[in-house]
Amino acid sequence: FSLLLPEAESVTALAVGARWAAACTSSQLVRLWTYGGVQEALLALPAPAAACAAHEESLVVAYQPSPAGGPFALFWYDVE
Repeated sequence: FSLLLPEAESVTALAVGARWAAACTSSQLVRLWTYGGVQEALLALPAPAAACAAHEESLVVAYQPSPAGGPFALFWYDVE
């Protein structure tokens, strides 16, 4: 499938799970789609995503909560 994001939004990280795909965007959102292209979830992050990874039904997004630096935080989402 293919799709267009809103004009001011771009993909910053991608991950592919067992039956879904996720994109972290410049709007601090995580968009989850089925392989058929149906958007299943729209999640808000507290800060821009630095990276994301998937395994089976799990999605992990790393982000840096402080603009001044410091340790990364993880957002873990169970996709079912």
